[in-house]
Amino acid sequence: MSDDSTRDQIVSDLVQFIKERYGRVSSSTVVVHPGPGVWKSVTLLKIPDPSTGELRVRELRVRTWKAVPSQRGSSYGFKETEHHWHCEGGEVEILRQFLNGELAQPGTYRLIEEGTELRDVLGQAELGNAAPEVVTRLLELVSKAPQMVSALAASSDGALLAEAVELQRRRAQLNQLRRLVEDPNSQERRDLHPQLKLMTWVFGGRYIGESRRKELTVGDILDIPLLRPDGSLHVVELKAANIPKLVHRHRGPGKPQAVAGQNEEMPLIVGAAVHESVGQVMNYLCRLDEERDHIRTRFKIEARRATGTSTHRPPEFRRGL
Repeated sequence: MSDDSTRDQIVSDLVQFIKERYGRVSSSTVVVHPGPGVWKSVTLLKIPDPSTGELRVRELRVRTWKAVPSQRGSSYGFKETEHHWHCEGGEVEILRQFLNGELAQPGTYRLIEEGTELRDVLGQAELGNAAPEVVTRLLELVSKAPQMVSALAASSDGALLAEAVELQRRRAQLNQLRRLVEDPNSQERRDLHPQLKLMTWVFGGRYIGESRRKELTVGDILDIPLLRPDGSLHVVELKAANIPKLVHRHRGPGKPQAVAGQNEEMPLIVGAAVHESVGQVMNYLCRLDEERDHIRTRFKIEARRATGTSTHRPPEFRRGL
């Protein structure tokens, strides 16, 4: 038998010997010095209350052993030496805190008890058996611990995870918006407006939210007045989808010819509905600029640098989003 296999056999026998030594008391043992002259073990005993069965005290025992070959075969017996030490109860916790303070690696730690939901979820993730719903549950549990959220945010993996979650969220929002836009029964106020309020990023900027005040100038009611971090305004004029002749062909040949296997492009122009909507937004921006001082003083909104977007979607283009 090789030295490695002999050592492994002695370690296994020693752990079993200690387990049998303490009988029914719950114990966990690790061999911290596997020979060859002496074998050092650390055992944590969990001693229950005989009447209730609840944990009464924890005891940590450190022992040094000499391995004695058995005459029965390959197994080993063990003889305890004079070198031994133990602590119990609160002493175990003091020792744990001391070791954590002296030997801790940089990072944020949290003690996770065996048998808890978080421990079960972590176990599945470590084995690579974590289904999407398991990972989602793990994130929900982590979100309840501020220190774990901070550690995740500080790591590069945490940034990648946040980006992946945000990307998936935006895909789901676009799919929902597409369904509403392509639904001929969808309505501007009832369907499109609530959905677009959830995805202001689609307008090409970063916004801190929507102004509660939508009537900034006399006679004008803004559909979605978005605020940028610098306090300036971005006006979104919302129009219904599926408007006939929103985009149509302007002149060009009656029969498009094939060029290099593809039909030649036809000149297109936007219809009257687009011009009307754009003119409406231009009027908004003009009046916002004219009343900039009043708006800034009363509503704390910067209207001079305001920009605007008008939303339409022609039924001819199924890939408009």
